[in-house]
Amino acid sequence: MAVHPITKHYYMTSAKGNLLLIIDRSGSILHIDKLPKSLHRQPEGLCFDEQGNLYISNEQKKDNEAVIHFYTYNPNRP
Repeated sequence: MAVHPITKHYYMTSAKGNLLLIIDRSGSILHIDKLPKSLHRQPEGLCFDEQGNLYISNEQKKDNEAVIHFYTYNPNRP
């Protein structure tokens, strides 16, 4: 789980189901997104930089390297 530095929303990933969940400070669900399995084999962690850009890390598998995907902050979407 990580807190977005600009919106202060909580972001969580789930390796089961490949989900990204965004909730506000009161606990209300703002957004649920199914992450594409082709990009996120097994999302294990996430963090933000100061500009609000999102990084999601994926677990390494035997034949595949660990991968981190970068998503540019867009204030017009969750």
